[in-house]
Amino acid sequence: MEHIKTQLQIEAQRHQITFSALHEKRALVIAELYDKVNDLYAMAYRFGGATLLGAKRTKIERADSTYESCQSFYLFFQKHKIYFSKELCSLIIEFVSLISEPTSDLYQIQDAPELVRKFEKDFYDNYQELGKKLTGLKSNIEKEFRTILGVEPHQ
Repeated sequence: MEHIKTQLQIEAQRHQITFSALHEKRALVIAELYDKVNDLYAMAYRFGGATLLGAKRTKIERADSTYESCQSFYLFFQKHKIYFSKELCSLIIEFVSLISEPTSDLYQIQDAPELVRKFEKDFYDNYQELGKKLTGLKSNIEKEFRTILGVEPHQ
């Protein structure tokens, strides 16, 4: 009986060590992904400012660099999404899509001035709503990260 009890304690300790290592790895992934979320969020606002106020070249350069950052972000996320719930994955994909779609659209139509003007008008008309949605998604992602890390209780 004592032998079985000892074996169970050893297995419980092994399980705890494995779980701790997994949580530590997950925390590192969250830290890096959170850094990337913040960078992408800032880039989105710089792209928005350039689209509303900047010269054509500035707009296209910002669109291109922001889109490339979205692609890099998405690739990193795909490699690590196993650590997150389906709900959080959906929030993250929605976040990056909200940024990548307009940047990709503008880059693709850059040589069609009429389409660029229409894009700018539509973008201008929806800029505040897009900003609010992006900020809300970022806030929800942050909340989920805090819950995973145990900083904020699960609700």
